[in-house]
Amino acid sequence: MRVNPVIAAVGAGAAALLSSAFVSAGAQSVGSSYVLFCVEKGEQMSSIDPIAFIATGGTIREPFPGTSDREASRFVERWLRPGRAYPVYFGGASSGGVTVRERPGDPGISLQARVALKTTAPLQKRTMALATSQTIGRVAGTLQRRPLSAAERTALLAAARPAFQRNGVSASDAQSARILNAAALNLDRVGRPEAVARLQAGQGSGPRCDLFVIAEPQGERGFTLGLTVVNKDKRTPTMEDINYIEQDLVDALDLNKDGIAEVVARSVYYESHDYTIFQKRRNGKWRKVYRGAGGGV
Repeated sequence: MRVNPVIAAVGAGAAALLSSAFVSAGAQSVGSSYVLFCVEKGEQMSSIDPIAFIATGGTIREPFPGTSDREASRFVERWLRPGRAYPVYFGGASSGGVTVRERPGDPGISLQARVALKTTAPLQKRTMALATSQTIGRVAGTLQRRPLSAAERTALLAAARPAFQRNGVSASDAQSARILNAAALNLDRVGRPEAVARLQAGQGSGPRCDLFVIAEPQGERGFTLGLTVVNKDKRTPTMEDINYIEQDLVDALDLNKDGIAEVVARSVYYESHDYTIFQKRRNGKWRKVYRGAGGGV
C-alpha cells in the first residue's frame, strides 16, 4: 500500500526555449486538467514527485483515486514512464523542463521518479520548483520569486516573534529565531511581494518550534502573518519526537486562474512526506485546500 500520512526566474528567453523543447518531447498541450509535480535537485540525482491532479476549473484532488499498488502502477505507466517530458515553472515563470529517466522503484511506497533536469531555476536543497503534465500557457506576469532581502528578513522575524511566544517559546528564544527557508513571491502580482517561509526557534531553553508562514506586506516595509502553521517538537531528552513535521515551500502557481497564486508546501515526517496546497479565499483568508500524495521518504 502507498504511504499517505496524516528569485525571480533568470534568463527568461533561455527558459522559454528550454520549455518549448520539453513540450514537444512529451508534455500535453494546454487542456482542461493536468498533473502537478514537485521538482527537486539532489546531490546525486534530480527527481519529480506527483503532488496533485488539477482538474477543470482548478479543482484539486489526489493524483489517482485509491491507494492500491495496481492504481499506482497505472499512474506510473501513464505519467512516469521513461521519456515523458514536462515543463518546469519557478515563481510562475517557464524555467526549462525535465525528462523521466527511471520509473519509481516501488510505486506502492513512493512515486518519485528520477529525471534529467535542464532548468534556469536556482534549485538547491530546500529550493524546489513545480512541473506540469501540460503547458499552462503564458502567465500574466510572473511571481518574481527571489531570496528575501536583509530588510525583508528583519521585518519577517519581527512579525514572527509574537507567534512563537504565543506557542510556548520564551521571549529570549523567540528573539533568536532564525529563518530556515524563505522566498519573496508576489502572489497577487500587486505591490510588494509576500514572504513564504519556514522559521525556527526554541532550541535553547524551551522546546523547538517551527512556523510555516505566508507573510503579507504591511505598510512600507513590514509584514503581517496571513497564514501560520505551527509544528512543535514534543521530544524528550531520551526520545526523539517521530511526529515532528518539517514543512517547506515548494513553489507557487495560480492553479484556479483567479489571479492569486496558490502556495504549495511539502511536509516531511519521520519516514514519509506529503504535500499541502494553500489558497487565499474570497474573504482574504489563507486556508488549506488540499493535503495528499507523497509517500515514503
